[in-house]
Amino acid sequence: MPPPGFPMPPAPPKKRRTALIVTLAAVAAVLLVAADIAIQIRWVYDAANAPATGETASPSESPSPTGGPLSAHGTDLKTYMMPAPASSHRWKTKPPDQVLDLAGAAAFSSDPTGSADALRRYEFERGFVRRWVTNQGTFVELRLLQFASPDDALEYYDVFESANRASWGDESDVPGIESATSFVKPDKKDGYQGTLSIAQAGDIVAIVKTDQLPPAVASIGNAILVTEYARL
Repeated sequence: MPPPGFPMPPAPPKKRRTALIVTLAAVAAVLLVAADIAIQIRWVYDAANAPATGETASPSESPSPTGGPLSAHGTDLKTYMMPAPASSHRWKTKPPDQVLDLAGAAAFSSDPTGSADALRRYEFERGFVRRWVTNQGTFVELRLLQFASPDDALEYYDVFESANRASWGDESDVPGIESATSFVKPDKKDGYQGTLSIAQAGDIVAIVKTDQLPPAVASIGNAILVTEYARL
């Protein structure tokens, strides 16, 4: 059996990166005028470029500064999940696919109460997990956690990364994803060594946890994360 989950420290006060307070009245006035002009220019542009048939033009997805799309993931989270490899097999003790409510998402932590508080604070909406065992005997858990907005997802990602840095040790980049982190747990439990790879894509935080026969390598979880990230 793979080792249990990670601890989750109390979440810090929620802070909105997009809600910075401008204290100088003169600067605020300039910004408001500029915003009003920008809105009017955008309205004129949209009117001039509307479809001739009268259909409403759908907004385009723009790259997010955090690496993922700005649009929400509106369909069943299962549809965004990469399939388990054909050569893999099922876990004996847990279902291959599982929908996660808040309690289910928090249960992955060794501190479910603290984890639930953090998920609630950052407006967790729903989650999904897919599990498989590779033909090399590596246990894999791929989780998608969806939040109310990209800002909420980013702040939860930051808290989650910080919590695991305390218990998992040094972090490493994930090649191919700008805003992602991976860990290899220094100690072993029940003959396995864990790895953790996490990334934020729009309103979703993707988490790949593996339990490998030692010595564990981050590249296995990272490769799964890169594949999944491309689907988000």
